[in-house]
Amino acid sequence: MDVINIKPIIVGLLKEIPEIKKVATEYPVIWTTFPAAIYRTTQTPYAIDADKNEMQTLWTVTIDLYAETSLTAIHSKVSEKMKSIGFIGNAVDSNNASLIRVAREFKAIVDNEERRVYQP
Repeated sequence: MDVINIKPIIVGLLKEIPEIKKVATEYPVIWTTFPAAIYRTTQTPYAIDADKNEMQTLWTVTIDLYAETSLTAIHSKVSEKMKSIGFIGNAVDSNNASLIRVAREFKAIVDNEERRVYQP
């Protein structure tokens, strides 16, 4: 059984938000395009069967939003998109120098066989 890869799903959701001008997995060397969403994912086996198949995976998705102006509207849209696929999370404001930053962390358990999403 294959682990469901949520990375392309996350990229697709972020690209559906027209206000976000850059979606990436790495921080740029030179910050020129705003608003930007930098995301990363981690996965941890949550349930493994007797044959060592990963039945469920705990996914954590961290999305850092950066802008030069308010991120309130974008932050809300990202939360709605993630909620639509069953991920819930929290936010931390953390402004950096002249940039506004909101860090979001979302979690969900993905059932790789049933293709369902549960809350941890």
